[in-house]
Amino acid sequence: MVTVPKNLVIGNMAFFLKPLEHAGFLDKDVIYVILTMEEDGNVFIIDVGQSTEYGAPPVNTPDRRACWELYTPLDRILVGAHRLPSDFNMKEDRERIISQLKAEYHPPCSSESQSSEPRSSESRL
Repeated sequence: MVTVPKNLVIGNMAFFLKPLEHAGFLDKDVIYVILTMEEDGNVFIIDVGQSTEYGAPPVNTPDRRACWELYTPLDRILVGAHRLPSDFNMKEDRERIISQLKAEYHPPCSSESQSSEPRSSESRL
């Protein structure tokens, strides 16, 4: 059994972690990272998105959940939430952060890159 930390640093940002079944996706001003923690403690990033209050597509949709499940059972998925400070909450800031995370970790279920390809080592921390 893997011990799940309450916080995890991803891309120099602290993300508060909770199991998928406890994630409401109702937070405001948040960058979400969908991930799983493997038995050896390695983290595999499955998806990256943001809260919807500014017109962003929802992270928690049936299509995206189906993609997540291609990589790990839903009961092993963790949701990381990073609240943006007010001075870093412009649309351009959020998009830049998300682009950086996607470029660094290549999450397979992010909307631009959805695929059913095997896990890539690039998606690991």
